[in-house]
Amino acid sequence: MNKNNRPLWIVILVLIVINLLSLGSLWITRDRGPDGNAEFRRSDRKPPPHLAQKHFIPNRLKFDQEQQVKFDSLAMLHSASLSSTMDEIKLLRKQLIDQIGKNEPDSVADLIYQLGQQQIVLEEINFQHFENVMSLCDEDQQKAFRKIIHRGFQVKNRLSRRVMRERHRQN
Repeated sequence: MNKNNRPLWIVILVLIVINLLSLGSLWITRDRGPDGNAEFRRSDRKPPPHLAQKHFIPNRLKFDQEQQVKFDSLAMLHSASLSSTMDEIKLLRKQLIDQIGKNEPDSVADLIYQLGQQQIVLEEINFQHFENVMSLCDEDQQKAFRKIIHRGFQVKNRLSRRVMRERHRQN
């Protein structure tokens, strides 16, 4: 080590030590919340999508306390209904994937039919949920809720079209 470079090496070593201490500190406190609470876990930082949406609609529509309580109840029922139907769809899709290469067209057709029926059930569940939420709203809230629903479908349709264009480009 050259005498001229000695201060440079000392600075580099100090920076490395500071960096290691910082990383160690972050690693040790990674599961603590902003207030230092050890019970705070990474998975608790962001609510599940159905809970995040639960707060979006009442906030946007400015629900009062009674509307909020009723909405929470409807959201829980909706989530449970969707969950069981989505579980059935996942099972059917797995069974359909398992049919690849088996050359059993009747079985495949039956599974596709069952998937279609479950999709109908999903649409019915969502429609009924929207109807139930609409019944909680006053006239101004109903107008705002219709706008929210229409925007949601527009975004979904745009995403679907984008996915289809990407698939077309890949082929």
